[in-house]
Amino acid sequence: MQAPTLPPELSTTSWERLAGAFAKAKPTSVADALKLLQKAYDAVDFEVFDADKLASPADAEERLAQAKSEAERRIRPLCSQVNAVGSAAAKCESQGKTSGAPKPALQAAAAIVRAASTYPTTVERFAEAAQAQIEKRLAELQAQKAQNDDKPEDTPERRRVRARAIDMFRIVKNRPDRKVMYLLCMGHKSSAPYLAPSVNDSLKPLLLRLLRGDTGFKFFRGECIWEDGGYTFVGPRMSGSLARRIENGLVQLTGTRYRVRAREGKARDEGDAVA
Repeated sequence: MQAPTLPPELSTTSWERLAGAFAKAKPTSVADALKLLQKAYDAVDFEVFDADKLASPADAEERLAQAKSEAERRIRPLCSQVNAVGSAAAKCESQGKTSGAPKPALQAAAAIVRAASTYPTTVERFAEAAQAQIEKRLAELQAQKAQNDDKPEDTPERRRVRARAIDMFRIVKNRPDRKVMYLLCMGHKSSAPYLAPSVNDSLKPLLLRLLRGDTGFKFFRGECIWEDGGYTFVGPRMSGSLARRIENGLVQLTGTRYRVRAREGKARDEGDAVA
């Protein structure tokens, strides 16, 4: 976020230029208050309110803590000093009217009062909005981390099963004359199929390694065919309720959402050789 700069009216240079000889001939507390204001402004580290370039939840949490601290330790004193400047300028304007101060000096004091009346709100809103942005970025980074943590490690076994599924799905769709069998491992959270011209139980440990951390495993065996515009898993104990779980498992495995169906039926061939 763009840091709010001090309005030109709230600078010693502007006051001395606009008030002219009055400011030099009759020193007031306005000049001293403006000097202290500049010092308070320079003390603020506005970079801690920047949500850009935050790469991790830890970075965002640290930045949020810094922003909250800076708002308490620097922004609040800055706003207090702005109010002090406004009070000094108002007093100077009031006394100047009765003592015959030059009109430019009175106008300069009035300009300071106006600027001082709005700037604290500007700074406070900036600090609040910046903290809200950092909190939003923190939530995004936490969600990304959680998503990445949930992704299984891309092991050689996983790559093997993924490549086999993609290749066999091409055959299922384009070569209905060729049999494609599956061995499906279904857990409570996910599932993984091994597809090949023929399958047997020796593939079970491979699929179990893919679903490491899941529980309640069940295995299904049958034939995958292209039917009604989708990949249909046909076999004993298969039902339509399993289709969505198979589909979700394939998304996790391949990154692609295939249209999947499942139904009870008998495979054309229950070969027992591993391809």
